[in-house]
Amino acid sequence: MNECENCPIYKDGNKSSQMCSECDCFNDEDQLTTILEALKKVKISKVLNEADIHQKIAEQLTAANIPFKHEYKLISHKRFDFWIHGIVIEVKKQRPETSKLIHQLNRYTLVPDVKAIIVVIEKAYKLKGILPKKLNDKPIYTISLSKNWGVAL
Repeated sequence: MNECENCPIYKDGNKSSQMCSECDCFNDEDQLTTILEALKKVKISKVLNEADIHQKIAEQLTAANIPFKHEYKLISHKRFDFWIHGIVIEVKKQRPETSKLIHQLNRYTLVPDVKAIIVVIEKAYKLKGILPKKLNDKPIYTISLSKNWGVAL
């Protein structure tokens, strides 16, 4: 753990529900759970473009006090949609082509600083059994925004 001097997470020895933007305070499991729970609260109606989805996700992460970097460039020729202390959130509109998505996720998991990837998909899409649970020993999670809304868009 790499705590900063004014870390709000462990202030006075008590862990809060916030993430610190200065240090990597949460352990991976706490951090992933917090991010996944925030993403499950993202509600969309018919979305016009991927930028709209990005905006909704950014709003929810901000509301949950989760500091993030948007369009974060860590490796050459690629930027991550969202970066949170080594956790990548990759946003896909509609239903992505599975082989291209797996190839992209494989490239991401080869980056040493990447701890996990969360794929956020606009439309309900059965990825269980299609996407691996891990690539290069790093976990892959999926969130379907239309399932969050309760309808198949």
